[in-house]
Amino acid sequence: MDYLRIGLGIIPLGLYLSVHAILRMRKRPTLINNGQETLLLGAALSGFALIGPLELFFPTRAHAVLGAWTWLLLLLLYFLFVFLVALKRSPGWTVVGLGGEQLRALLEEALQEAGVEHVWFDSELLIPSWRVKGIVESVEGFHGLSQLIQIGRAH
Repeated sequence: MDYLRIGLGIIPLGLYLSVHAILRMRKRPTLINNGQETLLLGAALSGFALIGPLELFFPTRAHAVLGAWTWLLLLLLYFLFVFLVALKRSPGWTVVGLGGEQLRALLEEALQEAGVEHVWFDSELLIPSWRVKGIVESVEGFHGLSQLIQIGRAH
């Protein structure tokens, strides 16, 4: 058993889970947009990418020419791909420290206080003046974690 490879895969994922645990222990909720969440998850999975596909499809000819710099270029390519995926994600937010019902109540209060006309259809939120449609939902299996996701434009 190769403990170095196992450590390279598990340590970044453990750091990611530790960050989420610290955010959940805070007294105030934390708002993370979809792009940030993708970047964090991409960093968490970087160890598995390093010991999996990057090693499997390792360019040996490039390694003969560039030496150890090949690994740096492969990691840079991986993070550029993760960055591209983060930029292409649809707008949405993850709220760490609030459940779906709590987030819905908080949004309802804030929209009423601001005087914004809005309509709720179960967990779907429609704001005609902003031409925004979204959905508020709890993340299955994770207490105190909810998402607000844009699902389209209101007509």
